Amino acid sequence: MPAHSDPKASQRDRAIGSVVAAVAASPACPGKNVAPSTGAQRHASVVAPLRASSLATSANSKKRSPLSHSMTTSSSTAASSRPCTAAAAASAAEGGGDEETTDDVRLAAARDLDAANTVEAAEDELGDAPRRDGPRVLAIFPPTRVAMFQPGVGVRPFIFKRVFDQGAEQHKVYNDACRTSICAALNGFNACLLCYGQTGSGKTHTMFGQSVAMGGNAGAVVSKSSGCVIRALRDLFDAASALLETCGVQTTFNAQYVQVYQDQVTCLKSGAKVALREASPGAPVLLQGASESLLENVLDGADLLCKGEERKRYAETAMNHRSSRAHTVLVIKILQIKGDLEVTSQLHLVDLAGSERVKKSRAQGGRLVEAVGINSSLMVLGQCIAARVESRPHVPYYESRLTLLLRSALGGDSRTSVVICCHKEDQHGDETLQALSFGERCALVTNRAQAAMASSATDALATIDSSLKECAVQIQGLEQRGKGGLQACERLRSRHAALMQKRRELAKRIGSARKGAQQPSSDAAVVSANLGEGGPA
Repeated sequence: MPAHSDPKASQRDRAIGSVVAAVAASPACPGKNVAPSTGAQRHASVVAPLRASSLATSANSKKRSPLSHSMTTSSSTAASSRPCTAAAAASAAEGGGDEETTDDVRLAAARDLDAANTVEAAEDELGDAPRRDGPRVLAIFPPTRVAMFQPGVGVRPFIFKRVFDQGAEQHKVYNDACRTSICAALNGFNACLLCYGQTGSGKTHTMFGQSVAMGGNAGAVVSKSSGCVIRALRDLFDAASALLETCGVQTTFNAQYVQVYQDQVTCLKSGAKVALREASPGAPVLLQGASESLLENVLDGADLLCKGEERKRYAETAMNHRSSRAHTVLVIKILQIKGDLEVTSQLHLVDLAGSERVKKSRAQGGRLVEAVGINSSLMVLGQCIAARVESRPHVPYYESRLTLLLRSALGGDSRTSVVICCHKEDQHGDETLQALSFGERCALVTNRAQAAMASSATDALATIDSSLKECAVQIQGLEQRGKGGLQACERLRSRHAALMQKRRELAKRIGSARKGAQQPSSDAAVVSANLGEGGPA
């Protein structure tokens, strides 16, 4: 970019000039002077003189290893000054240790140190200049295409179901990319909405917007800046009201809100640790220990999100002043009842923490440990997607709690939508190329999603009663033989207690459904919802 069109060009040029001037002013060995570049030549030649100086200096000293050729400019400048000082010291020693020569050597060493410090400070001021030969976004062609330049390949097109530019509004992103997942969940499918991308690319803004932390009425009002989660809650409750009025279907929503931080799952409502349990292969994972909240309206959902904000892990980095340091997952369990029939499904709304390069985010200390944990879990996520695309016999779900939690979304019976958030700037070209490639691989994954069949609550109650009877007989048999203290008997007692709790909950649900819903009709076997579409896309 020309200097006159860049607001920081003058500052950058001054910094470049100070780098070259510092090298030129350093007391190099004879014949190794470097003239500073001026004008338009600075950006192209600022590195070459520094490396040429270091190579030439190394050649006159004690034949340094060729590995020094690949050092950064600051290391090369420091390396070039040390052999010159050593040579001067050697010549002083041959001259009999003349005090005047020794003072000159000390003065030269001090100037070398000042020059090295000047170079390092100038390089810090320069920062990471955009690489002209790296990947970069060439053009965005809504509604389906993105064109990138990839070194060694040329123009690399990416084609998706929907593509949005930086001017797209929140409601358009939700309607075109996210609403189908909500329709699928209301039609009896397990569904998942996953947001992926580099840190600072807008994932949390896309999912939650700006009003989540307010809570109460302010957080429940759907505004222009509201994210996909609040809009999804509004659509869920609007559909529940329509189903009750038109079909006599009573719908209840229960939510669990958790985060995955350093490969540990915790509840964002209570702060308790959460264990992951698999009920059956392909089914959503159970969150044992996470508080379950009954949502009766959008206000309840906004309050849950507000409480979760208090326990969410955020930190400031060089790329994002409010960077998410953990993956957050909102699980909504949907139960639809009509008379003696019921349909259950789950909706996962996932906001992944952003991948980051430590060189750009400048994470240190605890932030560095968090970045390593985030990148590790995202790497396992990428491995799982690659294994699914290539139909490998083993998919490494168990290598990370994030992938275990999302197992049903990645390879089970879920209808999953992935939203990829990217930076458009050239300096983030590598990360944008990786994110778009991840989205392209996700589009190749095929899940076998099946709508849940309407089951009879009375039949479920009879099944539980049969299991309770069988469990009681086994416990009684062990106690009669004097083996009531065995661990197997204790497990049977725990199972009996869990079945009793489940029976009470089911009986209570059946009673409330019979009071609140209308009488069942002959077509009650199918429970479906329509939010302005013909069903899930």
